[in-house]
This record gives sequence, C-alpha cells and structure tokens, in this order.
Amino acid sequence: EQARREGKTSAINLFLQNAREEICVIESGDTIPGPTTIENLIKLFADPKVGMTGAQKIPTNVPDHIVGYMSHLRLQMEHELCLEIPRLGELIAFRKVFTHLPPDVAMDEAFVEALVIKRGLEVRYAPDAVVYNTGPETLREFIMQRRRNYAGHLHLVHKYGYKVSSMDNMRVSKIAWVEIWNAVRLIYTLFTLAFIEGLARLLGRWDYFVKGRKHEVWDIAWTTKRVDHNVEPTKPAGKG
Repeated sequence: EQARREGKTSAINLFLQNAREEICVIESGDTIPGPTTIENLIKLFADPKVGMTGAQKIPTNVPDHIVGYMSHLRLQMEHELCLEIPRLGELIAFRKVFTHLPPDVAMDEAFVEALVIKRGLEVRYAPDAVVYNTGPETLREFIMQRRRNYAGHLHLVHKYGYKVSSMDNMRVSKIAWVEIWNAVRLIYTLFTLAFIEGLARLLGRWDYFVKGRKHEVWDIAWTTKRVDHNVEPTKPAGKG
C-alpha cells in the first residue's frame, strides 16, 4: 500500500513490482466486471502472438438525460471502433513484458498498448468480456474527463510517438457518420410511420362511417403469414 495517493501510474508500478504471473490484469475503480469477464480476457492469451486484451465497456448510466445519453453513445461508438482497431481501456489484461510505466504517463492503458505493440505482440478486443462502467452524471464532469483524457493522449503522441485509434479523427468521423445516418433514418421513419398511420385511420373512418364496413371478415395480409422462427429479438439501441 502507498502512504499517500501518488496517482494510478504509481500504483500500477507498485503492482508490477510484486506481480509474479506472466499475465496481469488492471481494472479501473469505477467499473464492475461480469461473472466471466476475466476468463474471457485471459483465454485469448492461448495464442502466443497476443500481448494485450481489453473488455467491452457497458454504461450503467440512465440514458434519460443528455449526459447519460452521451455516455451511452460514446461507448457504443468506442465499441464499433474497437471491432475495427482495438482501443482498450478500463479493464485490460497483458503479458508482463515490461517492468514499469513512466511516472509522467496519465493514460496507462494506452501506454501498455504501445509497449505491447513495440514488442511485436498483438492487441485484441474481447467483446464477450463485459465490464460495467459508470460515466459522469454532470456536463461539467463529462467535459473534465474528456479533457484530461485528450491531454493524456496528446502527451503520449508528442513524447512517445504513439497514437491510439481514437485519435484518428477520420476513422472516428466515419463511425459518427453512421450514428448520424441512423438518427436521420429514424426521424424519416417516424414521420413516414405517422403519415401512413394517419392515412390508414382516415381510410378506416371512410370504411366505417361512409361505406358501413366493419371488416368482420378481414382482407388477409399474406406477407404477415411467413414467420421466421430463427430471428433473434432486436437489441435496444446502444447495448452493443
């Protein structure tokens, strides 16, 4: 134990000094792993080329307000990014191929990633290794967190020459564009649905009040009779 707080990097270095196993696991304090998360992280090391693995972060914030929704959206976009090029954090496992981290490094997971890649090993994302993450609840804390993270990544770029995948603005913009397109499609679909529902109700009024039809014998909608039993239930948006 440390007599006083010296930062996360100092605590990790103390852990590395005492670690005796080849595979080490580091987890942030504001997360909770699932029941099989650690096992799903570790099993990837059966491949000797793997040097680091990371969990999928699932937000616990309620997305009913703007900050909570931003946390959900940001982690969903990060998940999509990790499926393409891993950008790991919050809960990671790695081979102990180094003895310590520089004391001036704030983004410890990113620096571990840089060290692992420098030694010719691979970084793997483990989406089945779930860790539950509580994001900021206020706009002030959200900005504070994103500000310090970006400053830490800039330090990593300018002093150590390593850029994590989330610093690639073009790649992140492509993922953001998909989210924008999904939002536009949702709005278009809602307006279309409202128009069609209104038209159908108008026709129903015409049938009942003008033509006197109660549709006690239905006109069969044949396309509704082909039921695929293999279709999985639709996941709520942002659940990964």
